[in-house]
Amino acid sequence: MKKRSVSIRGHRTSLSLEDGFWGELARIAELRGTSVAGLIAEIDNSRSGGLSSAVRLFVLDTLKQEVAACRTKASSLDWKPQIQDGNRPVPEDATMHIAIMETGRINEAIADQFDRYPEMFRTMFERAGATDLELSTIAVVDGELPAHVDDFDGYLVTGSAAGVYDDFDWIAPLMEFLRSAHAADKPLVGVCFGHQVIAHALGGRTEKWHDGWGLGIYDVTLDGAPSWMPQKDSVRLIHIHQDQVVAVPHDATLIGSTSFCTNAMFHMGDNVFCMQGHPEFTPDYTAALMETRRDGMGEDRVDHALHTLKEDHEGVDIAGWIATFFRQHAQNRVAA
Repeated sequence: MKKRSVSIRGHRTSLSLEDGFWGELARIAELRGTSVAGLIAEIDNSRSGGLSSAVRLFVLDTLKQEVAACRTKASSLDWKPQIQDGNRPVPEDATMHIAIMETGRINEAIADQFDRYPEMFRTMFERAGATDLELSTIAVVDGELPAHVDDFDGYLVTGSAAGVYDDFDWIAPLMEFLRSAHAADKPLVGVCFGHQVIAHALGGRTEKWHDGWGLGIYDVTLDGAPSWMPQKDSVRLIHIHQDQVVAVPHDATLIGSTSFCTNAMFHMGDNVFCMQGHPEFTPDYTAALMETRRDGMGEDRVDHALHTLKEDHEGVDIAGWIATFFRQHAQNRVAA
């Protein structure tokens, strides 16, 4: 049990809440596109008893609704992986070992308030129900790389404050490793810097953008979605970047664009899936990060971005797409 302090309508108040309830409250707040404090304020408006008890009841009621919705959805589905041409499909409960290639760290000014990037991805996949992914961190930013591309079933490259053109001694070896992994048909996922460095390593080009920073939640217009994505017109995703992929690799297919970034999402066959936005970020973390760099990013641009963070963010949905991408790659190789 921990005593926690929050600000509600400009006044500080405290409540006692177990870690499990606090974690679920944070997850629900992210799904609703609001802050934890904002969600607590909503609960406070309608409660009849103590605030701590009201929060627990709210979390339990929300979880009951989610379980009921999952049961309804499951009962309407009758799909199972089919055996084709005598080949066995990958079992539904098979575990895939995915390496999170950590290429950046949390800004020191807020490092004590938020998880590191690999933990953000773990939380993202947990919220998407991707329990079949075993995740290990490789601290690329510290010069670490897997000994061999076959050490893992797939690779996810995180965001970073670095640019692909920077003279850090870990960037060139990372690009060489990515080329080797791609040649070995390992599935690769890139997010923000990961998107940029995979594109750059495989024949595309990334540059610092002449029009500055793309900040906040953008509509990513989708076209020609691959099989691991639903057929929909757009998805809302948090962005915070100054560099852009100005040319995708020759064999890549562009599938997503924003009003600020043309090459915002692409894939290469069924073994590369990259996006400029951040499905793992929360509105709270994004706001805090922008505040640390407000002067350099621009006051007006940050203010506008903060306003967009009040809207829905579909990062958890995209986490599901990424998990399906990894699973389908494995399925396709077993069936080949």
